[in-house]
Amino acid sequence: SYGYTSLTTTGQPCSLLMEQATTTLMSLLWPQGENGKEQALAVKDVYWYGLDILNGLKYLHNQHVIHRDIKPDNILMFEHGGTLIAKLGDLGLGKQLEKSYARIIGGAVRYMAPEGFLNNPQLRPVSDVYSFGVMLVEMAVGNPPEMGKQRKKKNIQELMKSSIFCDVALGTMEEDWNERW
Repeated sequence: SYGYTSLTTTGQPCSLLMEQATTTLMSLLWPQGENGKEQALAVKDVYWYGLDILNGLKYLHNQHVIHRDIKPDNILMFEHGGTLIAKLGDLGLGKQLEKSYARIIGGAVRYMAPEGFLNNPQLRPVSDVYSFGVMLVEMAVGNPPEMGKQRKKKNIQELMKSSIFCDVALGTMEEDWNERW
């Protein structure tokens, strides 16, 4: 469904047509709210929502924009023909790249790439890819990897166990941004 809002700017009427989201990825992961238990999504849903999110990131990055706040709250879900489609939302922290990176950090610490924690941060499009990797683990197993040492390769493999998404998580969460997918 679509929402219609009439606005006035500088005395000129204008219209804004927006698609209305059905829910968010966060609501799918936490169906009973924050007091409930987080749950993993079905493999097919992780696959399709993951592709939707990556396509959104590809578009942004091709426009030389980094999102800087990839997290389940900012993934909006839209129903089309009985199927949920994931789309990126809340570009409030998005940053147009002036070089190949941005120095201003932003976003949820839980999903932030290691380069965001440096004294002189240089966030790149692959920083969004890292955040996607954290979210991928959360979608596949029902909780994100812990911060710090818990995000090391061995610990991610243990958390992901036999998930078919383990290699993708490892590639997208590579600590060195030069090695990251």
